[in-house]
Amino acid sequence: MLDSKYQATAVEEEILKKIETGIRERNVDKSYANNLLLCIAEAAGISTEQSVLKRELEEFKSEIEDVNLREDSAEALKMGKIVALLAKADAATSPEEKEIKYFNQRNSLGTQRLEPLHAFYCSITHDVMVDPVETSSGQTFERRAIEKWIAEGNKLCPLTATPLDMSALRPNKILRQSIEEWKDRNTMIMLASLNLHSIQMMSKKFFNLWASCMIYERIARVNNAIESIVRSLARQIGESKLVLQLLLELSRSNLVRDFIGNVQGCIFLLVTISSGDDTQAAKDAKELLENLSFLDQNVIQMARANYFKPLLRLLLQGDHGDAGPVNAKMTVAATLSEIELTDNNKLSLFEDGALQPLLVLLSHSDMEMKKVAVKALYNLSSVPQNGLRMIREGAAGPLFELLYRHSLSSPSLRGEVAVIIMHLAISTTTLEADQMHVSLLESEEDIFKLFSLISLTGPDIQQIILRTFHAMCQSHSGLDIRTKLRQLSSVRVLVQLCEFDNHTVRANAVKLFCCLTEDGEDSTFLEHVSQRYIETLIRIIKTSDNVEEIVGAMSIISNLPKEAHITQWLLDAGALQIIFTCLTDGNSSASYKRQLIENAVGALCRFTVSTNQNWQKEVAKCGFFPILLQFLDSGAALTKRNAAVSLKQFSESSNGLSQPVKKHGAFWCCLASRETGCRVHLGIYALLTLIDGERLQNGSKVLSEVNAIVPIIRLLSSSCTKLQEKALKALERIFRLIDFKQKYGNLAQMPLVDITQRGQGGMKSLAAKVLAHLDVLHEQSSYF
Repeated sequence: MLDSKYQATAVEEEILKKIETGIRERNVDKSYANNLLLCIAEAAGISTEQSVLKRELEEFKSEIEDVNLREDSAEALKMGKIVALLAKADAATSPEEKEIKYFNQRNSLGTQRLEPLHAFYCSITHDVMVDPVETSSGQTFERRAIEKWIAEGNKLCPLTATPLDMSALRPNKILRQSIEEWKDRNTMIMLASLNLHSIQMMSKKFFNLWASCMIYERIARVNNAIESIVRSLARQIGESKLVLQLLLELSRSNLVRDFIGNVQGCIFLLVTISSGDDTQAAKDAKELLENLSFLDQNVIQMARANYFKPLLRLLLQGDHGDAGPVNAKMTVAATLSEIELTDNNKLSLFEDGALQPLLVLLSHSDMEMKKVAVKALYNLSSVPQNGLRMIREGAAGPLFELLYRHSLSSPSLRGEVAVIIMHLAISTTTLEADQMHVSLLESEEDIFKLFSLISLTGPDIQQIILRTFHAMCQSHSGLDIRTKLRQLSSVRVLVQLCEFDNHTVRANAVKLFCCLTEDGEDSTFLEHVSQRYIETLIRIIKTSDNVEEIVGAMSIISNLPKEAHITQWLLDAGALQIIFTCLTDGNSSASYKRQLIENAVGALCRFTVSTNQNWQKEVAKCGFFPILLQFLDSGAALTKRNAAVSLKQFSESSNGLSQPVKKHGAFWCCLASRETGCRVHLGIYALLTLIDGERLQNGSKVLSEVNAIVPIIRLLSSSCTKLQEKALKALERIFRLIDFKQKYGNLAQMPLVDITQRGQGGMKSLAAKVLAHLDVLHEQSSYF
């Protein structure tokens, strides 16, 4: 009918153009095919009768099959497309013949290897991933690549520029499995040398001729037929789009749907395509997923591939979205409890309405329904936004009711409920909760009831409840929670828990106790804190491997009432040596080192009070002065403040702590009077470093806050000229600031005037300069 080597005439050129156009457009209709077939018949001098055309077309197809065109795959593909185009004509073969043709060719498919999907590549390395992990931003990267990215100091996602949670890398098991399957498929294709070109020849219009479900079902029954078609989804985009159209048409048969959904990796590939850049392919993939969603098992597979629309529809089905078939809802809830979800997934599920049906199950009288709801909420409540939504929509009531139920025979269920409540408590610590004034517990009765459960449960539940209260103490209603806890004798219980052998319970008890000491209400602690408890805190700091627990214990020591007997207990237990170790240990965890130092320097303040010089001497013997000087220069704000407080308290005891020191030199050893001095003066000098250079404003503020300026003024009357000179230089800088000049100027005037009258030359001039700042002398005074 058509000779592949004929010389093209003008008419034949026109026919070739129509063929090329038909193949390129792919969506031409039957009339186009009929017209093309008539043109070919007229050019070849063949009758245009239907039976003749049918016979000639069959002969043409036979010639293609007989001639060894497969040696040239490009030509074979082209001829196959021509056959597919002409098959749209009325004179084409019957559907049964097309079916037989398909079956005969499916085992002689091409050997072209599958190209990797775009999703298989890491956007950092641009290579196919080996160990894909998903970040908190919802993006997937090669593990080594994203860990290197984070290690290099990058805190934002490379693709979305959203903040990364450094501890939230999760293995993307589904993607890894698909990559491994892709590799396995390439190996199989290479070995079996399958030929899938026949699938390319099948366009959507071609299968419209197969308007019979019986034909679809016959295809489904052929061994590996559907599996072979599905595998081609992983090919290059042009080829996979044709396969997608084929699968979409086949999915109109209920029987074929079963086969398509059962092919391993099929649904994941469809979900991947549905979110791709090709609009038409994405549309077809979504339609195909909808066709496959009639089976619950397919819906579950879609959810595991992060496609939740059918799952939510199953959960919400029924009148008003809250009364669907119970079994279906339980299946969905069980699925939500089992699959690994990113935070973005969890948020979108709640935003799309998953919470209310789960709360209906949670409130149901049937215990099995409660269990599946609890397991689902356990998985979904870890995101703070979801926790707040649960509190607002009334989840706390049924959760607490289940937690307190005496007949609850499952410890694991009670534990899961306790964790959900803890998640809700953590959600109240967010800025959003603060703005909306969302609280988990408000009445004293509710707080007492939950805290009392600590004494009625085992260690697993105890540590969860302790963490729950610790979170609530950090919320906007934290002060009220802490106050009520102190009133409920929780301190006595926490003191006992701090001596537990269970380290997890003990650590959480220490952290909660630390929170309760932050408000400065001493009376509660004086009643329950004993020498034994002090020794327990010291032992925890010495032996614990939990840095947070050590930080909490040190904070308790810093915050406990400044009663003399408690400080003496601490001294007897070796607290000074422990504090020194904490301040000088370079092995502390970097994330908690600042907190530990702040708490340790704060704890040291109780030993430097001027009312007990014996304690001060012990501090001096331990060698704390160089450390305090260092923190004055380079510590954090609170550390600087506490270091300044300690040094200021030492300065108040300067005369009492001083000891005679001989002057050095050949003449002075006989003639000079004995002068007092001590290492405490180093602390006084260190205080003055706070106002050096550009630190004048902030440093003066710190000195004023710790009441250190008045002692500096008193040094103007000291018998030690070096101290006088240091005090003059400090006040000369401080009184440059109007606020401090107005606040402290009157107190300093008389000592300054005395120095200008009786002091030595340089001291007179400096004192006069300070008086000039105070507007007592003119700057042109002869004193200068």
